[in-house]
Amino acid sequence: MECVFLNPIWRSVRNIENVEVLPFGPLFATDLSVIEIERLGASVAHEDTRGIRTWDHTRRRFLRWEAEQVTPLSESLSPLDRQPTPDDLPLDGWLAASLDCRAVAALSLDRLVVAFAGTQTLDLPCSPGWHGRDVIGAVAFPWADPRAVAIIPTEDPATHRMLIIDTETGGFDHDVVLDSDHPAGFTIYGHPIGQGFVVEAGRGQDGTDLWSVQASEGRINVTSSGTWQRVFADFSPDGTEILTTPHYGDDLEIFSWPDWTPRAAVSADAVFAKDGNDPVDRFDFFAAYLTPHRILAKSTEYGGMVVIDRQAGTPQQRLSLAGLAADEDGVTPIQSFALLGGAHLLTWSWEQGTSSMDIWPLPESL
Repeated sequence: MECVFLNPIWRSVRNIENVEVLPFGPLFATDLSVIEIERLGASVAHEDTRGIRTWDHTRRRFLRWEAEQVTPLSESLSPLDRQPTPDDLPLDGWLAASLDCRAVAALSLDRLVVAFAGTQTLDLPCSPGWHGRDVIGAVAFPWADPRAVAIIPTEDPATHRMLIIDTETGGFDHDVVLDSDHPAGFTIYGHPIGQGFVVEAGRGQDGTDLWSVQASEGRINVTSSGTWQRVFADFSPDGTEILTTPHYGDDLEIFSWPDWTPRAAVSADAVFAKDGNDPVDRFDFFAAYLTPHRILAKSTEYGGMVVIDRQAGTPQQRLSLAGLAADEDGVTPIQSFALLGGAHLLTWSWEQGTSSMDIWPLPESL
């Protein structure tokens, strides 16, 4: 298929050795067909004026939080069955809900609150984060049952407590120390088939700490990735692989779950054209498995979104999102993306001083 580019500064690259690299991109190392997709009709995700909306990393869904209730949202952002919450649940920090939303957890600047079926079961005072004003920690429900995971700060900015909580009773199943030097924040990513979760501690310019966590039959196993140079991107659909993007470096790297054994790498050299010895673009923090054998990755310099063959490590297609075309410098407004449910792409964009979230139906061909 002939490659058709919407922006005249983009060109297909047939022979890297002879190509004149333009100052703008993206320029890919092989000819790519372009898949153009339209926003989902009437579902642009404007700000929700009726409540606080949060993104659930574990379930890839939105939750709407209001006084005394939480409501999960469908892939088109329509409300599903709401569940009650305590009337004093703090809504000014991190919020999470179980799969059925009967159990909830909230971490604010100075307290962790857990509730089940609308009744509070735990109210734990917390030490403020090392910033003195930001909520440094995380809450999540990585399993199908109502067990919650909370990461809370201590008085030592290099030490944090990871609690696994029975929300029905408010008791701790586990209380484990995680060491991360002055992190700016934590994120918990649930395993796709319920075998545990990954904890990510972002330390700004100083790198990223990653752990895999498994808890069952009264035991807990916490395994460090052993590197601060990688950022968590996604689990493979079957949960056997962990896809990471570069905090430092150029390549996508894939590790085995849960022991972090290196499995494969996708080189930026195989995807992006070069200017001398250096690729003209590099992988951003955001990538995801579309299928067990196809990865969607975002580039950092020009915001390109490219589909990569997992086995060959080569680019296959480029996504073009209608209405988010590149500017005269080749830069698209897309800042980040995530897969929403099983068939939609969610993007966060910044354009002309305004931010937006948009939903795109992924073609069946992907």
